[in-house]
Amino acid sequence: MADLWGIFDAWIKGHESLAAWVQAVFSVAAIGIAIWAPIWHAQRQSKENAKRLLGNVSAIADDAARLVQEFADALASEGERIGYDMFATAKEWEHTLSALGAIPLHDLPSHQIVRDLLELRRTFDAAYTPRRNFDPFEENRDWDEYKYAVDGHAERAKAAAQNIAAAFRSD
Repeated sequence: MADLWGIFDAWIKGHESLAAWVQAVFSVAAIGIAIWAPIWHAQRQSKENAKRLLGNVSAIADDAARLVQEFADALASEGERIGYDMFATAKEWEHTLSALGAIPLHDLPSHQIVRDLLELRRTFDAAYTPRRNFDPFEENRDWDEYKYAVDGHAERAKAAAQNIAAAFRSD
């Protein structure tokens, strides 16, 4: 082992410019790492933010679809389940509508998710309009009018929420 060290030491002493070349190579490598590291970190952070946003969008979408389905089910029962629940969920509808509107579309990772979210927004708003005007204590209510206004929205909201959830799971 000592012979090996001696040979290596003699070789280094015979190449006086070797230190300058080693320094130059490692300086270039350090500059490359200094350029690459922040770019890598920013890309990683961007992916994490997009995943977190998509998870939040998926949760809001599920909640919106649930609310539309609950309203459609309540209308289908023609008053058996309508009353306190309608008032208890009023703020929940408003918060969900606000949350759907606050999602930054430009930050979503794909055009398909934007389309699904827009469909969910339209569906939720279309179901929310009769829900907002609904008076659970109205006498002689025309249930068909409300059912027609909400008809199909639960299925479309559920489909949009499932598409968004699938996109979240695939990321």
